[in-house]
Amino acid sequence: MDNKKIAEFIGKQKVAFICSIDEDGFPNVKAMLKPRKVEDLKQFYFSTNTSSMRVKQYLNNPNACIYFYHKGLIKYTGVMLKGKMEVLTNQEIKDMIWRKGDTIFYKGGVTDPDYCVLRFTAESGRYYCDLKTENFSIEWYECNWFIDNNESEIYMNYIIRKLRQEEVKILDTFLYEAIFIPEGVE
Repeated sequence: MDNKKIAEFIGKQKVAFICSIDEDGFPNVKAMLKPRKVEDLKQFYFSTNTSSMRVKQYLNNPNACIYFYHKGLIKYTGVMLKGKMEVLTNQEIKDMIWRKGDTIFYKGGVTDPDYCVLRFTAESGRYYCDLKTENFSIEWYECNWFIDNNESEIYMNYIIRKLRQEEVKILDTFLYEAIFIPEGVE
């Protein structure tokens, strides 16, 4: 299963299950409305109450997972993503995912101190369908760049994935050659 199809599957689901770790080290699972915003398969944004038990748990231990599933008449499909959950309270992020009807949950509106955003950043995943499971990695390394015509400068924004174990030797050789071998010596 490729990551694009997994992302399309997630996009069709109406509910997500989020998992946190409590103070005794046990997992706690909660059903949530689908994420307000999704960036590739990497980041997922949820709204919640700052005063909630879940927020306290994520502040104490950011290890988390989220799960999406669909149960058809015959076929069951599920995707679990493992990663880290952040609790965000900056106004720009809160504004980004705010919806008109949210005043039902947050009486003070978008600036309500009891309104915050959970941002989940996935590191790996597991896909299940038709009695088969498949682990997959989440790679999110891209370079977005643009030129500011007014200042003639190039701006770059890198997102770099974790280094794979098999790449350590290559990096080790590269760094040695880049740092210790003088120019002109082969």
